[in-house]
Amino acid sequence: MPTTGTIIAGLVYRDGALIGADSQASDPMLGAVGATPRGVRWETSKLKRVGNHPLVTGFSGNTGTSERLFRVLEAATIHANQFNKRLTIQNQLDRIYRPEYEGAAARSMPPPGIAPIAIHGLAAIWAEDQAGLLEHEMNADSGWHDHFQAIGSGKMTAFAVYRALGGQELCRLSEGKAITALVRIIQTAISVEMAFVGEPLQVWRINAAGAAELSQVELDAHKEAVAKWQRQEQDNLFKGEEP
Repeated sequence: MPTTGTIIAGLVYRDGALIGADSQASDPMLGAVGATPRGVRWETSKLKRVGNHPLVTGFSGNTGTSERLFRVLEAATIHANQFNKRLTIQNQLDRIYRPEYEGAAARSMPPPGIAPIAIHGLAAIWAEDQAGLLEHEMNADSGWHDHFQAIGSGKMTAFAVYRALGGQELCRLSEGKAITALVRIIQTAISVEMAFVGEPLQVWRINAAGAAELSQVELDAHKEAVAKWQRQEQDNLFKGEEP
């Protein structure tokens, strides 16, 4: 059954929150013992806005289960006034997610050699007049993060880059600089986890005005800023060193 190697990362900045992801789904297939792993890869959208709300969510894990959760969210009744309190929208999402998580767990006793079904969610939300990241763990428990969170196979690399760039201090950044930082985090995770994750990137901003996806033109500009940033760091590191 199709699975995903995924990096989804959320970053809170001065005026809102960002959430970004890679867009590659993979169906890994192992050949004979000792053979090089191979698989089928295709482009997929791992982030989706829920209705017209300031809520963008994504999932790592089994692709089929993720798509099912997206459909359930589209069909669910979520009211604008539920975003007046963090706890209210959290409880509503808990009620929506839990049956799907329990269903995935019931299907997670496969034959030997087949990976179990698991799902892990991360959403960027504007609620109670502030931005936050709501995580739904693999056991369906949920909790808020006010600075940064990452899920998927690339999460350890994402956390390492986040800490190297300043950790919680990144929350002080303006929107433009925060986007550049998040793009760098995700691009680095993709370069490390390249077997099962890949570009193009998706990035959404969520703030008091609502939720909006960055265009490819905007992302390209931030990717070029990341490349320039990295070149400057290398130049500074090797400045004065003999060739």
